[in-house]
Amino acid sequence: MMSMKCSIVVWIRTVLSVQLLFLSLITTALPPSSLRDQQQQQSHNQQPLSLQLQTNHHTNHRSLEEIDGITACKSCKTSLGQKCVGRTITDENCDNCSTGQTFWPCHLVKECWCWDTSLPRDPGDADDKNRACSGCGRGGDTEVCASNQNSLIPVGDEECAKCMAGQSFWPCDDSDLCWCWDTTKPKKPPAPASGLGVAVELDPNVPSPCEVLTRP
Repeated sequence: MMSMKCSIVVWIRTVLSVQLLFLSLITTALPPSSLRDQQQQQSHNQQPLSLQLQTNHHTNHRSLEEIDGITACKSCKTSLGQKCVGRTITDENCDNCSTGQTFWPCHLVKECWCWDTSLPRDPGDADDKNRACSGCGRGGDTEVCASNQNSLIPVGDEECAKCMAGQSFWPCDDSDLCWCWDTTKPKKPPAPASGLGVAVELDPNVPSPCEVLTRP
């Protein structure tokens, strides 16, 4: 009986020794964590550029570079869902910039640019205070361009939604008609402009808002 117990103990020790040896071999074969991270980064860098862009384009903020439409749209591919569009002119005028056109409007700087149609239409330039919903969508997918119900001119949400697609004419050319609403927050449209700012430009002696709205 005693010899059987000894045999069992010896067998258990042998099994444990083999397991420890096996674990040490695995640890030795694996590269250090820093080396693994470097290998993963190299593997990512070796991926096709289109795949890298597909991975990163939701987190990288785009910017409209100081380049003309010839350069901006030369690699624009409709097969990849890209389209050469205009900032202040109609998209049809920029179509041919992607096929080698070099005259107007393709030679203009910061006019025609390549839009990835899977993303919000945002060339990345500075917000334009005179255009409704300028920059809307940069804060996240919950931002939409909605009609301003406080405006004296009624506009539907469907009309204001076009401003986020790049429309530059009415109602998008009036910042009082549409506004950028974060749908995670209460829908409280801003008050329309009083017009006093324009009046001051026309007549420096025009009364200030406090003088107009406050009784003596």
